[in-house]
Amino acid sequence: MTSARLKANGMLLITAIIWGGAFVAQRAGMQSLGPFTFNGLRFALGTITLLPIFLWRRGRHQKDDVDFQRTVLIGGAAGLLLFVGATFQQLGLVYTTAGRAGFVTGLYVIIVPLLGMSWGDRAPLQSWAGAVLAVVGLYFLSVKEQGTMALGDAFVLVGAFFWAGHVQFI
Repeated sequence: MTSARLKANGMLLITAIIWGGAFVAQRAGMQSLGPFTFNGLRFALGTITLLPIFLWRRGRHQKDDVDFQRTVLIGGAAGLLLFVGATFQQLGLVYTTAGRAGFVTGLYVIIVPLLGMSWGDRAPLQSWAGAVLAVVGLYFLSVKEQGTMALGDAFVLVGAFFWAGHVQFI
C-alpha cells in the first residue's frame, strides 16, 4: 500500500471515529442540558469562532457592499439549513440511541441524490451503488436492536433531509 493511500485510509478512519463519537458526545451532553440549549450553545460557539473572519472580510469588502451582502445572505441560508438539521437531530437524540441516530442521519447519503433528481441533477449508477452500500454498512455498524421507527428516529430523519438540503445547497 502506498503512503498516500495509507494516509487517505487513516484520514477516513479518523473521520469515522469523530463522526460516530459525536453522537455519543451529543447524547451525553444533553444529560445536563436540553436539546435546544445544547444546540444553541453549539452554534453560538461556531458563531464566535467565525466572527473574527466575518469582521475581517467585511473590512476588506467595504467598496463592494453588494457582493458582501450576497455572501452573507447565501452563508446565512446555508447556516439555517445546517442549524435546522442539527436541531432536529439533537431533538431526536432525546428519544433514540446514538447508534440509531447515526444510522438515520447517515441516510442523507441517499437523500442527497434524491433531492438532486428533483431539480434535474442525475447521479451516475456508480454513485447510487456507493450510496446504497454506505447505507447498508451504516445499518450493520449502527443498529443493534430490531424495531420500528420511534419518535426520535422520525425527528432525526427530518434532520437528515435538512443535512441533505445543506449538502445540495453548498
